[in-house]
Amino acid sequence: MSEQIVNSDVDNDLSLEEIYEEAELEESDLNDQVSNVVIELCAARSCSGSFHSVHEGLGVITEEYFEFVEAVRSNDINKIRDEATQLSAMALNILIDFKSEE
Repeated sequence: MSEQIVNSDVDNDLSLEEIYEEAELEESDLNDQVSNVVIELCAARSCSGSFHSVHEGLGVITEEYFEFVEAVRSNDINKIRDEATQLSAMALNILIDFKSEE
């Protein structure tokens, strides 16, 4: 797993534990949520496969975003969490399917 920090506001000399502490995150909570996102990603990819284009990914992410908005409007925390997980999974799917050209 890459430990490269994309956000320039984060000190790159910090360990992951220090970054978690600075961000007021519990590692176990973060691991639980990341696991949920990965499970959702695997389920989606087993049903639909990978994205064929970035535009397809944008369409799926847009759909998930609007479902997230509706969940927020419903004020149902379980729906909000489910939709946030699905939105995160599809964003991760984009990162996996379309690597940078370095």
